[in-house]
Amino acid sequence: MWTEGLFYRFTVLNLFNFLQVMEPFLTALTENIENRFPNTSSLSVFSVFSPRQILSNSSTEYGDAEMRTLAEQFPRLMESDLLSEWSSYRLRVGIPDLKLL
Repeated sequence: MWTEGLFYRFTVLNLFNFLQVMEPFLTALTENIENRFPNTSSLSVFSVFSPRQILSNSSTEYGDAEMRTLAEQFPRLMESDLLSEWSSYRLRVGIPDLKLL
């Protein structure tokens, strides 16, 4: 059957090898994120992109403050462009067909 090659069986040895590779990777990733965002409150800004958050908030200004914070955190982002793109994203997420997701 064609699906035979799609499944990978985890043995204790395979799991051990997997963890040996993943542990240093996840440690380095965590350190990188912590270095990039020393103030963890700036990470919470990204929750604004959650479709559930957008759908549960009917304010036309929802997320604008978070976009301004991102523009400050990432100087390459132009605040006006970011707000424009955010407005488009917010409207697109609010389309009824996507509410079913």
